[in-house]
Amino acid sequence: MCIRDRGTPIAGDTLDFDGDTRSATAPDIGCDEWQYPGDPLSGVYTVGGSFADFDDIAAAVNACQLRGFAGDVRFDIYSQTYSGTFNLEGIGNGDNHLWWRVVPGEEVTINAGGTYGIRLYNNQRIRIEGFKVTGYTSYGFWGNSYYTNSNTTDSCALVGNTFEGTSTYGIYWYYGDDDSVVNNTIKGHNYGIYFYGYSSPRSTGNVIAGNMVSGYASYGMYIRYQDGMKFYYNSVHGSGSYPYYTYYMTSPVSYTHLRAHETVLDLVCRLLLE
Repeated sequence: MCIRDRGTPIAGDTLDFDGDTRSATAPDIGCDEWQYPGDPLSGVYTVGGSFADFDDIAAAVNACQLRGFAGDVRFDIYSQTYSGTFNLEGIGNGDNHLWWRVVPGEEVTINAGGTYGIRLYNNQRIRIEGFKVTGYTSYGFWGNSYYTNSNTTDSCALVGNTFEGTSTYGIYWYYGDDDSVVNNTIKGHNYGIYFYGYSSPRSTGNVIAGNMVSGYASYGMYIRYQDGMKFYYNSVHGSGSYPYYTYYMTSPVSYTHLRAHETVLDLVCRLLLE
């Protein structure tokens, strides 16, 4: 039975249980007046700036959760400082691609004030590009899949972001296929990039390329259980224990132009493996 607009108005009863205004002529049946959130999302939307579709990142995430998707979506984000974590867990974009892009020339800072800056959990087809992330206590980026359903954070990409902090991980990615970490800058941390695949079957199709890691305490890049990974043009600068650490890599991994910079002796070592 439809309860929308089927109620009888009661004089003086103008608000529902959570404070929304009731219709004076045809309220909804029950204690909650339903508010239409808008059509499913499709196309390009602006976040912040003049004539924005959404005031800030939180409003855009909320729209994804309430309205759903009717096609591929790109959010163009203009200069702002967003206080809080950027959590995309549970975003149901289905077969549609979802792109969060800082507009070229703009500066968007996520000042997390929590365990992580950006969070993906069992997401697919999401691209996050151009953010500066600070103020997290454990993870600049934290992405992983269900432990009982391996390699399900798929076809996602971190592109051109900056992670600055002294926490354990700059980028932490646990289980996933066909994911990309490209052209990011990671400053500080115990692990610059920690990328851990599933042991059986191995994670496949992942790309780590063009990233700059500096100031790491233990591992510049720690990579494990990958099948056919493309790993090239990364640069590590610091005095930690291991610039690069790879383990259980199969079906040959493509290593091209790795650069490790050790500050203790102020030497530059280039490993060029084609």
